Amino acid sequence: MPTTPFVSLLLPATLTLLAYVGAGQLALLLAIPPGYAAPIYPAAGIALAATLVYGRRVLPGVLLGAFIVTASLGAPQGLARPGALLVALLIGAGAAAQAGLGAWLVRRRLRAPLGLAEPRDVLAFGWRGAAVACLVSATLATATLSAWGVIPAEARAFTWWTWWAGDTLGVLIGAPVALTLIGEPRADWAARRINVGLPLLVATLLLALATMRVARWDEQRNHSLFERDAAAAADAVHSRLQQSLYALEAMRGLFIGSDDVTADELRRAAAPWLQLPIGLQAIGYSERVARTALPAFEAAASRADGSAYRVFERSEGGGASIAAADADVVAIRFIEPAAPNAAARGVNAMSVAAAR
Repeated sequence: MPTTPFVSLLLPATLTLLAYVGAGQLALLLAIPPGYAAPIYPAAGIALAATLVYGRRVLPGVLLGAFIVTASLGAPQGLARPGALLVALLIGAGAAAQAGLGAWLVRRRLRAPLGLAEPRDVLAFGWRGAAVACLVSATLATATLSAWGVIPAEARAFTWWTWWAGDTLGVLIGAPVALTLIGEPRADWAARRINVGLPLLVATLLLALATMRVARWDEQRNHSLFERDAAAAADAVHSRLQQSLYALEAMRGLFIGSDDVTADELRRAAAPWLQLPIGLQAIGYSERVARTALPAFEAAASRADGSAYRVFERSEGGGASIAAADADVVAIRFIEPAAPNAAARGVNAMSVAAAR
C-alpha cells in the first residue's frame, strides 16, 4: 500500500511536535526561575533522534514545538505580547537549528544505520550531537532573552550554562530513549528498550526527583533566611521606635511636672536624648491655639523668649495653605537643637501635609 504525502511528510513532523511539547512541558517543571532554562531537557534529545531518523522534514515540528513550550510560559514582565511571541519564535528556531546541526555532525562521523553499538560511536554521538550541537540553542536563546531584557546581564552566564547543560543531558538521555522507539534498524533498537530505554527513563525520573528535592530544600533555606532577616529588621525597627517613644515620654514628663516650661528647660531635657544614636533629628513642643487668640499668644511668646515670635503657614507651590480654613493652629513653640531648626520655630504643623 503506497504511503500518502501526509504520512510521509506531515505525520513525522506532527508526532515530533507532540512529543517535543509533552517532554518540554514536563522539563519546565524543573526550570530555574524565571523558568526558561531547565537542568534536564529531554525534548532536545527527542528532536535530535527524530531528525536522525526522519530527516529535515521534522525540523518545522521541532521549531513549532519549542515555540509552543516557550510561549506557554507567558509574556515576561515588561515585555509586550508581540515581543514575547517573537522571542519564543527565535528560541524555537534555535532548537530546530540545534537538531539539524546535531544530526549533520553525527551523520558525518557515523554512517547509517545508526546502531551506536561501539563505545567510540557512543562517544562520538555524545560529543557531536550533544556537547557541540547544544551550543547553538543555548547561545541563541540567551542572546535573545538578553537582547529583549528578559534576563539581566549578571544572569547571562548562568542562564547559558544551565541551558547548555540541560540540553546536553537531554540529548544524552532523551535521544537513546527515543531511538529505542523509532530508531533504524527497528529490530536492533527495539531490543534495547529494556536494557537501554528503561534504565535511562528510571535514571531520568530519579534525577528529576532529586532536582525537585534540592530545589525545595533551597526554597526552604531561602525562606528561613528571609524570615530570620525580617525578624532581625523588625526587632531593630522596634528597638529604635521604642527608644524614640522613651524620649517622647521623658518630654511629656517634663511638661507634666512644670506648669511653665521654658526653652532652656527643654534644651537641657532634650540634649541627652539627641546625643543617643537612635535617629532623632529634633525634639520640640507644639501648642494648639485658636486663630482668634494668635495675637495674644505671639506677644506672650515674644516676651518670654526675648525675641520676636510669629506663627506662620507653610504652603507648597506658592498656593494657599492646606490649614487656612482651620479654626485652630498647632504652632511649634520650642524645638531642639535650636540653631539648625530655627526656620521651623512658629510653623503651624497642620500646614505641613505629612504632619497634618
